[in-house]
Amino acid sequence: MAKVILARSAGYCFGVERSVKIAREALSAGPCFCLGELIHNRDTVRELAEAGLTVIDSPALVPTGERVVIRAHGVAAAVYDELAARSANVIDATCPLVRRIHRIVSRASADGRRVIVIGDAEHPEVLGICGWCSGAVVFSEPSELEGWLSEHAECAQLPLTVVFQTTQIREKRIQIEKILKKRCTNAEVFDTICGATADRQGEAIALSELCDAMVVIGGAHSANSIHLAQLCREHCGKVAFVADAASLDCSGLADAGVIGITAGASVPPRIIKEVVKKMSDEIIIEETTAEDVAATVAEEAAPVEAEPAVQEEPAAPAEPAAKPDSEKTFDELLEDSIRTINNGDTVSGYVVSITATEVTVDLGTKHSGYIPVTEFTDDGALKVEDVIHVGDLVEACVVRVNDVEGTVMLSKKRLDSVKSWNDV
Repeated sequence: MAKVILARSAGYCFGVERSVKIAREALSAGPCFCLGELIHNRDTVRELAEAGLTVIDSPALVPTGERVVIRAHGVAAAVYDELAARSANVIDATCPLVRRIHRIVSRASADGRRVIVIGDAEHPEVLGICGWCSGAVVFSEPSELEGWLSEHAECAQLPLTVVFQTTQIREKRIQIEKILKKRCTNAEVFDTICGATADRQGEAIALSELCDAMVVIGGAHSANSIHLAQLCREHCGKVAFVADAASLDCSGLADAGVIGITAGASVPPRIIKEVVKKMSDEIIIEETTAEDVAATVAEEAAPVEAEPAVQEEPAAPAEPAAKPDSEKTFDELLEDSIRTINNGDTVSGYVVSITATEVTVDLGTKHSGYIPVTEFTDDGALKVEDVIHVGDLVEACVVRVNDVEGTVMLSKKRLDSVKSWNDV
């Protein structure tokens, strides 16, 4: 019987989930247009098209006064001007992390700095980023940047601003920083790689090192899914990269003892479930966790003790403890992603954007959390950027839930006060 481990981070990220939600809310008021595919998942794009979302390639195709959704990958600044000229009603579903990059490169360009983008030059996200600055240079690999600096020695003395496509591999950033530190005199580097993407990649590496085979679910044109497959192949000899259950050939997995499954940020939970179901129909599998498999390996490798150690009988707990994530089944993990949140709950999540008024937090649920900036700035004594950054993990207390808007107001100060009182 094969053991199957599903990566906890598999599937929709905050930015994709937010974009799909915005598009569906727009469609509830009637058909509208979308500039390019909303996300890189053909199944979701097809479902939205059936609901009335028409994909177009150019702002010129938007009828005057019509509603148009901006895709999750974002668009160039000039596109907004073209849409305004056509009196279009713009519904912006750009990922907040991508919008942050737009602001960074726009400000850098206005300050006379040369912008360098690390990513795929033909990817919609990168094309959009380049459209917010002048003269941006795009490199897909650290070696390309190093070659460019060697050929254009004068550029090493220029003020450079470096950003990364949100789905890039973290190792590339480390290599880029080493090159810039060695060769440049005035370079600033912004870590714009999505925190959720980095977590997903780290988990994929850990799983692929533990498993006999890996199944990576994602679109062939999805950058983050391609990177996941690439990382898995570096650590596992048998990797299947599939778009859905229909494209999965289970015969190649029959002899694998442990199979890992991960999925790109644009893959809906439904497709992940269908892949697992097909595997259970065609292969006898047992859902398990990475911790359980690692524990089994350690137990088999450990020497047998002559006499077992005497242990005290544990006291009975006052009430059953909640299962940790490592012991939850696939269905339970999916259920967590749509769990309800109530006032007074303690929640945690990653910071995905920071504005002048609020810090947005990805809670891993259908709700988007936000914390007022004033909770971090001590009544103006500090700047929010000095205290919290995009990608940071933050814990807070739920103050108010708005199910209509899908938002949750959070308070970090209130939770800190409770913790301090408990300490006392």
